[in-house]
Amino acid sequence: MTFAELRDNARMATRHGLRDFVDEPRAFSRTELVRKFSRSALDNALARGKLTRVLPGVYASTHHSKSTAVRSHAAVLWSGNGVIGGTSALYNWGLIDQPPAKVHLWIAPERRLKSPAWLVVHRDAVAMESTQRGLLTVAQPAFAIVHGFADLDPNFRADAVYRAVRRRLVGPDQLRAALAAGGRIAARRELERHIDAAERGAESYLEEHAMRSVFNTQPFARFVRQHDVVHEGQLFRLDMYDPLTKTAAECDGDRIHADPLQRRKDIRRDALLSTRGILTVRYGFRDLLESPAWCRMNLLEILRARGAPN
Repeated sequence: MTFAELRDNARMATRHGLRDFVDEPRAFSRTELVRKFSRSALDNALARGKLTRVLPGVYASTHHSKSTAVRSHAAVLWSGNGVIGGTSALYNWGLIDQPPAKVHLWIAPERRLKSPAWLVVHRDAVAMESTQRGLLTVAQPAFAIVHGFADLDPNFRADAVYRAVRRRLVGPDQLRAALAAGGRIAARRELERHIDAAERGAESYLEEHAMRSVFNTQPFARFVRQHDVVHEGQLFRLDMYDPLTKTAAECDGDRIHADPLQRRKDIRRDALLSTRGILTVRYGFRDLLESPAWCRMNLLEILRARGAPN
């Protein structure tokens, strides 16, 4: 084999190595790519459209270059010590289902970075608590909620808060601390209402609504919110539980009714709890929102029938 053939084979191996390496769904600094391969291999990959410059000095496979995860990683590499926050962090924590249209990055206030249209750079003096999640430095859930809440569609704001609470990612005290540290926060009062409700035991917007606007009168004051019951080694959490009459009231959202498997689990759960003398009464989304007076009257009649004092 001639020297030229050996040289060409080495170049081909380098190109294939680079191609396989950058095909991962992540970003790469120019320094990393040049050190592992060569400047000419990098330039060749760019010229052939296999590699895309995502930000100055940061590259990714063209195939992955527009994904939220890759852009978020690119922003962290580019900034050096930036933190992914706001709605981008909410998405990373799984507290919203759809990726935001733009990546939100927090940097130190003294820094100046000119960003492309898909990246929002926040120069904030507030100390944002963060953690490492895979390749990303991400705001802790409480700070992600506080700084991303107002940017969410109003229809999904409460759900993001309660998802975090249900999954034990945050507690009301952590949310209050992040809110206190956050300076001027948009939609602060709305967020505070959800934190108040979570502190009183709500784990969904429907439960908050039931607490504030349906079962909010004196006869329901003795109900215990989010009460845990263990039966035959299984843990069941009850939305509202009256220990005097052993009555549980559940607030069922539309998604629960639409899921046959969940409905089957609920029927089985209610049957098991009945062996402990606990009656489960379920109120649907529409009834709680559109017929709150009927829900109140119905539950009061059940409590009286089960021996509650008038």
